[in-house]
Amino acid sequence: MGVPIYVKEVLKLDVAHYAWVQAALAGGVFVGAPLIAVFGRKLPLGRILLIGVVCDGLTYLPLFFVRTFPATVVTIFFHSFFIPMITVSRATLIQRYAPVELQGRVFSIIQLCVVGGTALSAGFDRTAGGESADALDLSRHGAAGCRDRHPGLSVDGHTPRPLTRRSPAAAGATSAGADRTRGRR
Repeated sequence: MGVPIYVKEVLKLDVAHYAWVQAALAGGVFVGAPLIAVFGRKLPLGRILLIGVVCDGLTYLPLFFVRTFPATVVTIFFHSFFIPMITVSRATLIQRYAPVELQGRVFSIIQLCVVGGTALSAGFDRTAGGESADALDLSRHGAAGCRDRHPGLSVDGHTPRPLTRRSPAAAGATSAGADRTRGRR
């Protein structure tokens, strides 16, 4: 979310250059997603998610040093390569462990954390750094992304209790109701 500010205020470039940076972002996702689909089967989903979150934050840090447009495009391409590791593994874990009737709510909470955490982090960067965004603000935003966007990675050492799939009997549903809820007949 800080990329348009980075292109405008740090690189001193226009909207056309921002469009190329966005194309690099899409290209990295386009290349990364099939690789995750092929090679991701060899790792547990939690490990893929953790690697993706850490690499997401770390690959944003080079923007602190990058001052040219070509280097920015390469950095953003490499950064976006790890985005599918987060989105695909997170969605799969939610579908696997959250009860079907609560999955919409869980996905909504995750989306609020992503958008809200990013907005709060960007707002903090603007408040702490003054009116102009600089590369330090944006790199701090990237590094803090692991904490802000994914509250499951707790700073205080407490890990959240994982969602567990409940059996229909434990949930108090009849077997016919549970089958209907899950879309089976």
